[in-house]
Amino acid sequence: MRSKNIKNIAVIGAGYVGLSTAVVLANTGYKVSLIENNDKRLKTLKTGKSFFFEAGVNELLSYALNYKYLTITSDAHTVLDSSDIIFSCVGTPENPDGSSNLRYVYEVAELVAMQAKNNCIFVQKSTVPVGTGQKIEDIFHENGCNIKYASNPEFLREGTAIIDTLYFDRIVIGSNSKLAAKTVLDTYKSVEQKREKLANIANIKPAKNKPGKY
Repeated sequence: MRSKNIKNIAVIGAGYVGLSTAVVLANTGYKVSLIENNDKRLKTLKTGKSFFFEAGVNELLSYALNYKYLTITSDAHTVLDSSDIIFSCVGTPENPDGSSNLRYVYEVAELVAMQAKNNCIFVQKSTVPVGTGQKIEDIFHENGCNIKYASNPEFLREGTAIIDTLYFDRIVIGSNSKLAAKTVLDTYKSVEQKREKLANIANIKPAKNKPGKY
């Protein structure tokens, strides 16, 4: 059963983390919008095919599109204005000195601050250095936003991201808001309840079926 507090979910970034997150949540029963601004990727995804290999992702993507669970768009304004929870899954490429380039992370935060509705929950899934969350919250505050922030780092492996999303061995959520933390946790509990059905749709099977840790 999906979380009753959440009706609309936005996922920003259609890389292996964002796409896996979007198709799993959509097939769990949430109304999900996947935001991607690369035209070539957008066209490919709308045909029900991923632009990279990920076991099970095409099956879940096609299923979600066919049953209208998932919308793929570049129209961030319309989507963010009606989203209850927003997952940021943009890339953090490596700088020449080995540090993470957080340009896209902060660009998303600025976008959300300007276009998302108040009282929504912003979930940072991209792997970021300590202190990034506070800077994102500062961006929200500077723009007069009442947006709840949660950190939810991903532990997905490329090639098995769908399996890792369905059969997670641990979930880490950090937030100053108990409501935000509980809401994010509830979305994962929803996935846990539907994962056997989703695994059948994706035609995948985990090596081990271990209970997830929260």
